[in-house]
Amino acid sequence: MNRERFIRQRRSDWQQFEALVSRLRSRRQRKWASRDVADLSRLYRSICYDLSLVQSREWGARLEQYLNDLVAQGHNALYRSAPRSLSVVWDFFAYDFPRTFRRRIGAFSLSLALFLIPFLVSTLVGWQRPDIAEMIAGKESLEGASQNFGQELYTDMDAKYAG
Repeated sequence: MNRERFIRQRRSDWQQFEALVSRLRSRRQRKWASRDVADLSRLYRSICYDLSLVQSREWGARLEQYLNDLVAQGHNALYRSAPRSLSVVWDFFAYDFPRTFRRRIGAFSLSLALFLIPFLVSTLVGWQRPDIAEMIAGKESLEGASQNFGQELYTDMDAKYAG
């Protein structure tokens, strides 16, 4: 098959594809008719094949660019992202998150317990026996924390920024 015969045979599909993409793009619909989707995907696949044929046979940069543009338009039409709105955010917080939370309450409770129990135990032990903190963290670390977060830090800041 030569280039001219190929173009003659395939041109009607290309024009049909262009018209379909243009029509679908002008409609701002969330859902397309099933016939339109079927036609678009069939034509898209055939144009992808046409593009690969033109590239492999080196039938010209203009024809290759034209088909490449058609493929890009078809890709954008087929794989477009869904329109976004604030209702999606509302639906997530009002319905999806609470439903998922209730469904996973066991895992949430376990992770909360695994966090809170050691925290509360170490807080109570540290409050009852301050010497244990020195055994765990070391005297130098506690002195450094005391210097960084001690009362003199706030006194110095008050003096520096007052008046």
